[in-house]
Amino acid sequence: MKNKIFKFVVPIIVLPLIITFLGCPGAKRDELEFYRSKVDSLRTLVNNFVIDYNRLKHESYLENQPFLIVSLYQKYNPLFNQEDINLINNLLKLEQRPERIDRLERLKVFIYEKIVEKETAGLHDRIELTKYYITYPSKGKNFKYDELEKVLANEPSNGKRKYLYNSNERFFEDLKKINIKLQKIRKEIIVDSLRFGSYKQFASMVRQEDLDKFYQTAQDFVSSTNDYYFQLLYEFLRIRKISQEKFYAYDVPFLSRESNLAKYFKSDSVKNIFINSYYNCGIKIDSLTNLKITFYPLDKRNQKGMKDLGTAGFEIVIPDENLLYISQSGGCENYESVFSESAKLFPSIFSTEKIFEFNYFGGDVIPLTFKNLFSNFLDEFDYLNSNIFHSTRLTSDFIKLRAFKKLFKARKLCADFIVEYLYCDSIQTNEDSLVQIYSSILGYNLSSGDRLRLFSSLNDYFLEADLLKALFIESMMKTKIREKFGNNWFKNPELQNYLKKFIERGRFLTKDKFLVEIGYYDLDPRFYFNEIISMKERARNIRQR
Repeated sequence: MKNKIFKFVVPIIVLPLIITFLGCPGAKRDELEFYRSKVDSLRTLVNNFVIDYNRLKHESYLENQPFLIVSLYQKYNPLFNQEDINLINNLLKLEQRPERIDRLERLKVFIYEKIVEKETAGLHDRIELTKYYITYPSKGKNFKYDELEKVLANEPSNGKRKYLYNSNERFFEDLKKINIKLQKIRKEIIVDSLRFGSYKQFASMVRQEDLDKFYQTAQDFVSSTNDYYFQLLYEFLRIRKISQEKFYAYDVPFLSRESNLAKYFKSDSVKNIFINSYYNCGIKIDSLTNLKITFYPLDKRNQKGMKDLGTAGFEIVIPDENLLYISQSGGCENYESVFSESAKLFPSIFSTEKIFEFNYFGGDVIPLTFKNLFSNFLDEFDYLNSNIFHSTRLTSDFIKLRAFKKLFKARKLCADFIVEYLYCDSIQTNEDSLVQIYSSILGYNLSSGDRLRLFSSLNDYFLEADLLKALFIESMMKTKIREKFGNNWFKNPELQNYLKKFIERGRFLTKDKFLVEIGYYDLDPRFYFNEIISMKERARNIRQR
């Protein structure tokens, strides 16, 4: 009798406890579908915002106006707030599939970024407008804020370079004040409102990188390349007849200009070289239905009011609508832009991903890697010899110059990153000490213009980390490409099939996954440095033939 009572009573007591402990499967499923539906609605709004954001950036380019965002955030005022984050977190508690969790995490990071940008949109627009009114008069023209390097490169007078670089003091003082205010407010939002431990913790999330570890990577790269860099620098200073004691930042563009080599990058060859170079890699760039290419015409009589705004690429709707504008002006800088601006669009153009987050979110390291890969056609001896110079001597001179410019570029990004790292979490705020970092890493003396520029442009959440990673990864990837396709990899039509394994996945691959898929397990800057050494050695060997 006792056994019968036990068998009857125990299930009555235990079953409710089990249900309470495990939860009701039906109720959980209903809750899961409820939050999925809410997040899908949020995703639709975010999707619309992203497309409008892309269109606004494109329109700003076409109208040659600053990129202003206040009105866009006013249009999407209900979007980007803590409630959106809470909604995603509620769904994250219920989701179990890794792919769904990855999607939500990417969406959440994007919303976090836009919460901060929305709150500081007014300051963003003030910075854009201030830059818009900065001009540099030279040779009867007024050049814009981002054209100063071109002006300095073509200015033979040291005195005029100094004057131009140190000019616009009032505007740069304004930029400095606005940027410092922007940084302060961002920190307050991130730490006080969004409850992150620090600005750096937030930035590490955005960049998908341990920034403390990457700080050491940047320091190590600088120290390991010091001797070689200064050897190259002093060599070019001698060539350009610039004294080490009188070398300043405003001399750098003049020091690294193509000089008599620029004329070989002809304006009437841009279109053919662009199309044929991609055809040789198996990419019929001018036949892609989702890429609209506009070539600014050479003949001004046929422009019909169209102004050459420079080479630029825009993703609008992935993968359906991508726009590329190509300036048919001469010079190495434009040739490089033609390939970099087109190749950075490849993960957008060739994507077969159906998931919104894997197309738009996940950082820019992979698009930047392809941007570097194709712009570095201009590092290759055989490419230059057959397309540009048709002279081993000129090709040798150009590759030697490219080696110096590549090393300067990486060290400049390291300096930017180190300064921002030290300043943003208040490890070092003394301006003289911070600006001195540039002098020690890049080897030039300091002027008033350098101090003005110190905080005139603070990049969003250590953007330099992504730019540096893309430089290093491209060199690692190209090592594998050379192993597979040989030194003339840029002439092999099978390259397209190899690259499609990566670019068809949009932004799905993170830096770490991408490295594994191309055959590595960790980021290694030595590949980049070794390539620079190899370029310099090859230039010397070619010269001695």
